[in-house]
Amino acid sequence: MKKLYNLLTIYFLLQLNVIAQQNFWEPTNGPHGGFVHAFAFSSSGSIFAGTETGVYRSTDDGNNWAEINKGLPTYRSVECIAINSVDHIFIGAGEGIYRSTDKGENWIDITNGLYGSYKSLVIDSNGNIYTGSTGGGIFRSSDEGENWIVVYNDYGITDFYSLAINSKGYIFSGFNGRNGSGILRSTDNGNTWTQPSVYYTWALAITANDFIFAGTQGNGVLRSTDDGENWAQINNGLSSSYVIALTVVPSGIIYAGTGVFAGGIFRSTDYGDSWFEKSNGLPENIRNIYDLDVDLSGNIFAGTDGKGIYQSTDNGESWIEKNNGLNSYVLSLLPSSDGNLFASAWENGLFRSTNDGFEWERIFDDPPIKSSLIKSNGSIFVGIYGKGIFRSNDNGDNWMQVNNGLSSTNILALAADPTGNLYAGTGEFDGEIFKSTDNGETWFNLGHYFSHVRWSMNLAVNSYGHIFVGTGEGIYRSTDGINWGEINNDLANPVVVQCMMINSLQHVFIGTYSGVYRSTNIGNNWGEINNGISNTNIQALASNSGLNIFAGTLNGIFQSTNNGDDWIEINNNLSNTSVHSLAFNANNYLYCGTSSGVFHTSMPITSTDDNNTLVIGEFGLSRNYPNPFNPSTIINYSIPEQSNVTLIIFDVLGREVANLVNEEKSVGNYTIEFNATQLVSGIYFYQLRAGDFVETKKMVLLR
Repeated sequence: MKKLYNLLTIYFLLQLNVIAQQNFWEPTNGPHGGFVHAFAFSSSGSIFAGTETGVYRSTDDGNNWAEINKGLPTYRSVECIAINSVDHIFIGAGEGIYRSTDKGENWIDITNGLYGSYKSLVIDSNGNIYTGSTGGGIFRSSDEGENWIVVYNDYGITDFYSLAINSKGYIFSGFNGRNGSGILRSTDNGNTWTQPSVYYTWALAITANDFIFAGTQGNGVLRSTDDGENWAQINNGLSSSYVIALTVVPSGIIYAGTGVFAGGIFRSTDYGDSWFEKSNGLPENIRNIYDLDVDLSGNIFAGTDGKGIYQSTDNGESWIEKNNGLNSYVLSLLPSSDGNLFASAWENGLFRSTNDGFEWERIFDDPPIKSSLIKSNGSIFVGIYGKGIFRSNDNGDNWMQVNNGLSSTNILALAADPTGNLYAGTGEFDGEIFKSTDNGETWFNLGHYFSHVRWSMNLAVNSYGHIFVGTGEGIYRSTDGINWGEINNDLANPVVVQCMMINSLQHVFIGTYSGVYRSTNIGNNWGEINNGISNTNIQALASNSGLNIFAGTLNGIFQSTNNGDDWIEINNNLSNTSVHSLAFNANNYLYCGTSSGVFHTSMPITSTDDNNTLVIGEFGLSRNYPNPFNPSTIINYSIPEQSNVTLIIFDVLGREVANLVNEEKSVGNYTIEFNATQLVSGIYFYQLRAGDFVETKKMVLLR
């Protein structure tokens, strides 16, 4: 028997390895948005944006963005960017400084001699680079980052948020730390420093006549007209005293971005004596304007907290969204049986797609959405921390608050049982569970307190009606909704439950910081099942059949076809591997929400009863990516049976312009690159023929 088990295990792994070599994932087109911390502009006009998920580049004035993260680590929040006189780019990404000498195509780590995480970068007229870190100090390099020296050592107790240099070469740095806050100044290239201000400073900007402006926490904008010796508050017209971003256009007009739950943009044309709000076109509920910057043409770019990039071409009078190619941080996914796809995005609301993710519409704009679900009768429920539960009975077009009976509106989790009863997990430090038997009209407390739910609370209900609650200190179960007991046998103590899932066999799976655990006896005992999982920080779990299990981590997705006994990585074509949610739709496509939007499997995932391995269910031609493209794009297609296959490109007049495939193909998923270097801009069509199957899709070549 043991020999047979080993042979079966080898068979499963061989099957999974075949699958892993295929082009498993396809990106959807959004939802657009994201956390944008910094901008920089090259002499050729390219724009670089530092985001929570890395660096993006636009070569067409921000109309389209492309991710350029080759060489950067998986965890790569980019909070500062600087470009020198020869267009070499420097970024602070997490705990490293990186350099690119080829317009961002490749990055190399130049963190030698540095420590901390990096918040600010500036380059002086001699090419010296300065960076300010969190918990590190201020550092200088005179050789493009090959070597660094400490020019201000704070012994790990200060955050240096901003750096700026005036025309005299004086360096200014805004900081906050345990020993105080304020602005530092150096008049000798950072060799010595003085502190002329004690205000907690986030942002700095300097005009052509060397007026210095500082954006502060709680004190608005400060101005100095004497190289930082003296500072004055200049807040006339500002509605918020929390100023996170500042920029100055060549004409001397100053823009201030505010934040801390009051995001907006203000303009001053008189060096800060008066301010006027200029937020027309910005979406509601922006919490923070992280960065403001001006390109070579005088256009202003704003980086926001979750909602991406906005641009003004008329001195701030109006703003337009510029997020094509820049995607949101997706927390949860809800594919519905009617073909709609819902995605909740961090600080960006709830989105709906009616065409498989090609287009997205924001249908609920009230962050932060923590959890959501679709009930079997079609109602959508959204849980919002601090505001309670909202329900839509018309596919997300309209919403109503349904908090009757809730003693807390801090919603952390939602679930439904097989009979349609709803459960809501609430709390801040300690939590409670509420139940509704009337589709959310009223809620009643199930009468038990759960500790340590601030950062983790999960709910799941099995087919018997047993309720499972995952917390920051383990798992609880109730078989009647009244009596509760801990079920932590064989689990690490304490265990933080980050996600929970019950498969069709009624086996319970939990994801933790230390991997996946499984119970085959409704939680009485648990076993660790991490064979093959290389990253054990489990963020999401999903299953569409008894033995077919998927786990999402901060470094990709893993699949098991034998109920979790063995796993293999399936990240092929998954450009962002920071995964936060997994969900199957009615047609067995698996969707994953990442830090950079939504992806789905290129083909349906099905399971045969005899061997529980993945099979290709149908012919398929996927959307090309990217689209629009220049000059190359990728086309994926699938063949469920051996067939004579042709894949041909036509122009709008129906003329054949390229024949990509014309041969017999065996069963499999296929990927082909189409290079349109010889073609002119315009609309083209690609057509797949295989046996009786014919499908045609449109693509756009945009030069």
